[in-house]
Amino acid sequence: MPPLITENRLAYKNIEKAEAIADSLQLQFKNNDLSHPPTDFIVDRRIRILNSKSAKNDMNPCSPAEVAEAIGKLKNKKSPGKDVITNVMIKNLPIRIILRLTFIINCIFKFSYFPKSWKTAVVVPIYKQGKNAQIPDSYRPISLLSSLSKLAETIILNRLEAETENKLIPFQFGFRKGLSTTEQLIRMTEHIREGFNNHASTAAVFIDIAKAFDRVWIDGLIYKMHKLKIPRQLILLIQSYLKDRSFTVRVEKELSTLRTTEAGVVQGSRLGPHCFNIFINDICQMPETQLALFVDDTAIMCTGPNGALNVANLNKHLAELEKWLIRWKIKINVDKCQAICFSRARKLPPPPKLFRRTIPWCNETKYLGITLDRKLTYKKHITNITKNF
Repeated sequence: MPPLITENRLAYKNIEKAEAIADSLQLQFKNNDLSHPPTDFIVDRRIRILNSKSAKNDMNPCSPAEVAEAIGKLKNKKSPGKDVITNVMIKNLPIRIILRLTFIINCIFKFSYFPKSWKTAVVVPIYKQGKNAQIPDSYRPISLLSSLSKLAETIILNRLEAETENKLIPFQFGFRKGLSTTEQLIRMTEHIREGFNNHASTAAVFIDIAKAFDRVWIDGLIYKMHKLKIPRQLILLIQSYLKDRSFTVRVEKELSTLRTTEAGVVQGSRLGPHCFNIFINDICQMPETQLALFVDDTAIMCTGPNGALNVANLNKHLAELEKWLIRWKIKINVDKCQAICFSRARKLPPPPKLFRRTIPWCNETKYLGITLDRKLTYKKHITNITKNF
């Protein structure tokens, strides 16, 4: 890593580089500077009520067999967290230690408390190709979490999925059992091709959420869990898991000072993606448009014979989306959002708008790793999917 340029100096030593990147990341793990007073008031009141009463101990305790099964699924090559306990070590633990881990996890359930020592991530910065290597923002943070923490998360996730699987919108395909990028791509492309067969076009907008995982409003997420009628004890446990987390940046063998995170679900964790799915589960829906979601990768489509009417319906949906984004403190990169009109017509209608800014039509776009062009030939669709999966 070359010397890093900060506001005040050049960082030459590894410890200075670690501190510079930690400064940059600390600004990243904050709520977006958005305010919607009515929603803020409702959420704050619900959180106070939630924390004012003790929860009933109604969570199903885990068994040593469940813990042993989770241990068996751990991957050997995963890097350890700050405690330097590897998955290989855990797989070689004797039975009496597995019984002890089962007891600890059941205590976590009983008291709805996630251990503080498991809430510190070691962040390893990885250079982003094509960026200025001397800028701290040019490094992607890879979080290394405690292996024991991930083991406990797996057990918690089993309970959370059982409570929410039938409550998540069917358009969300990310990190759900039996669903993948392939199924979402096939669903989306076949919808567009069906429009072609009926002499209709499809207007679509692809939304880019800024710092999607890192800036999730935690209190807003807890409120939405309450609205989904998730058991109170489990909500309090997720709240304990998400709040008061910290991280340290490692460059070579040097570690930065501990920094706290104010927002976000934990990247690299088992619970993070599912928590994010819950957070955006109430995304606005309209009868004239279709949604296609894979975690934060969001596409909104409208199909019909009248291209101008398709765009008008998209604009109505985007207007509602703007309100929803502000209400839940979510920012998007308007410059990175793309629009494409899947049509064989030469003349296209005026492009859609988001936050009063025009999103120009593109001839092709990349969604879930596949390049989609505006004519979407069936042969190309099959070739792309078989090539990438």
